[in-house]
Amino acid sequence: MIPVVLAGGDGLRMRPLTCTIPKAMMPVCGKTLIEYTLELLNEQGFEKCIVAADNLSRQITSAFDENVLPGMDIDFSIRPSPCGTTAAVSYSAKNIAEDVLVVPSDTLADFDFNAEYQYHLDKKADITLIVKKIYDNSEISSVLTDNNGFAEDIIVNPSRENGLDVLALTGFCIISEKAVSLLGGYDGDLITEVIPGLIKKGIAVAVYEEKGFFLDVNTHIDLLAAQKAVLYGKYP
Repeated sequence: MIPVVLAGGDGLRMRPLTCTIPKAMMPVCGKTLIEYTLELLNEQGFEKCIVAADNLSRQITSAFDENVLPGMDIDFSIRPSPCGTTAAVSYSAKNIAEDVLVVPSDTLADFDFNAEYQYHLDKKADITLIVKKIYDNSEISSVLTDNNGFAEDIIVNPSRENGLDVLALTGFCIISEKAVSLLGGYDGDLITEVIPGLIKKGIAVAVYEEKGFFLDVNTHIDLLAAQKAVLYGKYP
């Protein structure tokens, strides 16, 4: 399994901070968000990863011109223009004959990728979504599952009035080699736009509930929360 780290995007919700710095390069207690991501992969034994970026992300490629993590080979997949996460994954994995671990670079996460992958294999899934159970009545995308742990539907921006425990989408997922080949020609967001259509077509999409720490860093408030999590020892 090869990790594809998604490091493109314009970080609109974090402007003006992201006017000159990619969101993946936002500093959190002396390290960038993407450094935390790469270190987690390195610690769990991955020897290679692909960072999917675009031509607006030169700060990222410049920062990692030389491998900074012993034992990990970092390759870059550069799209000529910004694109959705589906196209980014498909483009990055076009020459890979392996399963792919999709990893967002704008999070703090303490996930067990090896346990996730074993679950994916045990379920014989085409795709496995990594989720976190949260209580949140805000607008957050989540997944509905059947009794066997497979996704039935993805709920994008549910009503604030729901107020239920939900299996929130984290942006992390595992895609089999076969399923990666199905992504060609699709654009848009992989998790909320493309995978729902694949579920309806009968693609087996399993759901793995993570227990580890997770924080999605999308806004200025999230960035402050990330600083506090590291300073107060909540992460890792």
